[in-house]
Amino acid sequence: GKNFETFVGACIFIACREQGMPIHRLAKATSIDQREFGALFSWKDTKLVRYYKEICNHLEIPLPPDKAINNVEWIGKRVEYSMDEETLKLPGSVIREATKLLSKVPDSETGSNPVGIAAATLYIVSVTSGHPFTQKQFAEAAKVNSQTVTKSAKRLNSIIKKNKLGKHVDHNTRYHRL
Repeated sequence: GKNFETFVGACIFIACREQGMPIHRLAKATSIDQREFGALFSWKDTKLVRYYKEICNHLEIPLPPDKAINNVEWIGKRVEYSMDEETLKLPGSVIREATKLLSKVPDSETGSNPVGIAAATLYIVSVTSGHPFTQKQFAEAAKVNSQTVTKSAKRLNSIIKKNKLGKHVDHNTRYHRL
């Protein structure tokens, strides 16, 4: 009596989590368009989340926690800034630097939202590198609220300062586009 498509979606999420593969990589491997894929399998679908939890509990599947570092590349490739008729993309160097920075940060200190932490890391690295991207653009690319990126960036900044991991963003300073 369950919704078949939602049940299959929950099973796909479980398989991806067991393999340690972000779900967006599966979208690339299939012939389904990214937007269609996102519409089919969305964490905003409460039935999907409920089925996911029911299946894991019934089969006693202990899933590894999602890690922020697994989401950096996916978010970084989606960030865009349209200026006049030109569209700027986030450079690969920023994505690589964000991955390096995030690999130095202990998972226990990052918080409960790995997607928000990944977006915040990209934001911090882009600002310290002088790129004109905003927290809102990273939030849209990560499909989270901009407050999530703001809170995650503040948390990450304090971790960077405390552990002396590199450059950080001063939240009292306004960063303007060039």
